[in-house]
Amino acid sequence: MKELNDKINFKIFLKTIITWPLVGFLILIEFSIFIIPAIILTLLFDMKHKRILFWIIRFYIRLFFKIFILGKFKIDLNNIKPKSPRIYILNHASQFDTFLMYLLPGSFKVLVKKAYTKIPFIGWSILLTGNVLVKKMENDFEESNIIQDAIKIIKEGNNLVIFPEGTKNKTGGVSRFKTGGFKIAYETKSEIVPVVLDTWNSIRPGGGAWIRDIKAWMKVLDPISYDEYKDIDIRDLARSIRFKITEELLKIRDIRRNTEKDYYRNMEKYKKLDEELHHKLMDYRKKLLNESVYINKKG
Repeated sequence: MKELNDKINFKIFLKTIITWPLVGFLILIEFSIFIIPAIILTLLFDMKHKRILFWIIRFYIRLFFKIFILGKFKIDLNNIKPKSPRIYILNHASQFDTFLMYLLPGSFKVLVKKAYTKIPFIGWSILLTGNVLVKKMENDFEESNIIQDAIKIIKEGNNLVIFPEGTKNKTGGVSRFKTGGFKIAYETKSEIVPVVLDTWNSIRPGGGAWIRDIKAWMKVLDPISYDEYKDIDIRDLARSIRFKITEELLKIRDIRRNTEKDYYRNMEKYKKLDEELHHKLMDYRKKLLNESVYINKKG
């Protein structure tokens, strides 16, 4: 990982000292003005769904994207409209992903690590919006309890956001998908919506809080209905969706290499990583096709 942590230069320093104060300012306003009324209204009228604070958080995050003039964001929502039950499946590349997910249509809960609830402000928001908390599981019983909590939330009319890798990929690839989120999909007959994020260079895993890149891409892929995956083995489904996300991620990077002169993955070491990932992907595609578990939509 050290060889991928490029040196901190003046541009990175400047991006960092501009971005984080803006984020902090918006969080300060949110919690100093709106948090108490939101809690009161939630206790009185919204204890079941806990959506009031969600909409406040969404408003401020979308405001960030509006006023952050330095940032250049490519957001392709694929004309997806709010629908329930639905599970969004996202690759996890950066801490910035938790901002981008609030641009997705409709309200939702997030399958999130319990450890994050200890972070001031952010952790409070996680608790107050009724997300599904995931702790380090010691046995299958604990995993089953988490899955049942998520199923209950969806059956109450909520959608869900899941990062099935479980942690941020350290080299910008897409790690193996855990199957827990897909068990939830089968049990609730939810529509699955894969979402591709190219954000690894924004706040790199293991790279501290440095903002290296203020250009981020998010692309929503075609929804997959329950009827399309109900007869597919759960592991095969996870593998197929991981393939689709990885495939689209590499396409996005090819586009960015051709259109952005300063795109970080133009550097040889990153080109090599993506070439290796592409070769693995082609071998993987053949395997999925041979096993007839490749979900192919729009070609």
